[in-house]
Amino acid sequence: MNLFQVRQHFKKNSEVYFGANYVMALALGKSEEDEAGPGLHKVGPVLKGQCALLFTNETPASVKK
Repeated sequence: MNLFQVRQHFKKNSEVYFGANYVMALALGKSEEDEAGPGLHKVGPVLKGQCALLFTNETPASVKK
């Protein structure tokens, strides 16, 4: 499944972000004090290579399917 198909599949009640890893890490927060939400500052350091972030209310099982 490519990124376009993922966006189409999860267009209801979900957000998909794709961009420069450094910019996404800055938006999520570099430390606990400036993070956008609880625990999001931990995501930035693991963004390597081509990454997209999927924020959804779906269950993990349905996302993997």
